[in-house]
Amino acid sequence: MSSLLIQTDSSSRKILKPFLRGRDVGRWRVQFADQYLIRIASSENRTHPWSHAKTTKQAERIFAETYPAVHAWFEEFRSALIKRQDQGRFFWELRSCAYWGEFERPKLLYMEINRMDAYSWDDSGMLMNNKLFMLPDVSLVLLACLNSMVGKWAVHQLLGVPMGGFLELQWPRFSRFPVANTDKAMTKLLTRRVEKILALKKENSNAFVAGIEAEIDGLVAHLYGLSDSEFKTIVSEIAPPDPARVAAEDAYRAAGKGLLK
Repeated sequence: MSSLLIQTDSSSRKILKPFLRGRDVGRWRVQFADQYLIRIASSENRTHPWSHAKTTKQAERIFAETYPAVHAWFEEFRSALIKRQDQGRFFWELRSCAYWGEFERPKLLYMEINRMDAYSWDDSGMLMNNKLFMLPDVSLVLLACLNSMVGKWAVHQLLGVPMGGFLELQWPRFSRFPVANTDKAMTKLLTRRVEKILALKKENSNAFVAGIEAEIDGLVAHLYGLSDSEFKTIVSEIAPPDPARVAAEDAYRAAGKGLLK
């Protein structure tokens, strides 16, 4: 439908925004499924050509002139649009929202009900449904921590959920995740690796990044001040495949010797 609306009238592109669902969140990167939301912010938040019209009839005429394809498509749903409670100043607008700008910032995304232990990064301004939560303008170090073995273990411990169980990541509980203090050197080491993973995943969602992830596991363990035995205990509780376990433990030792650059 999005391509049809754009083909009919190219101005539709301005209000068609990429849209994410919970199922679209993968580890590191989202898996965009070609879903779009017609985002027409309320005139309470944005000024449109019709925002200052004196009557709804006049406003709708201007709306139809501005976005003719979208207006025509809305006709099928006109009655429902008029009846809905969560509309903006005019029935074709979304309800008032004070944080539209937050969606446009780089943000960390995660599912409200999370069984995949997956945290994603979006820097393209995608919108999302209510099954996803976002943390805008956070450091890539936090993404590294959450996607690491230590982070996975810590979240499960924090919520009292066994490995493989469903995590309910509502903010009052998830906000207690222990964020470690980091210096410039560690920030650089982790950020460089996360940026590399994101670049690889952008080119190919199935890109092999296990080696980089192992280095992140080792670095994050040092970031949290874990001893070799403490890290091995955490890894054993997570019970990853042997190659991942060995790679993470090797990376821990390499990080301790300053060999990870």
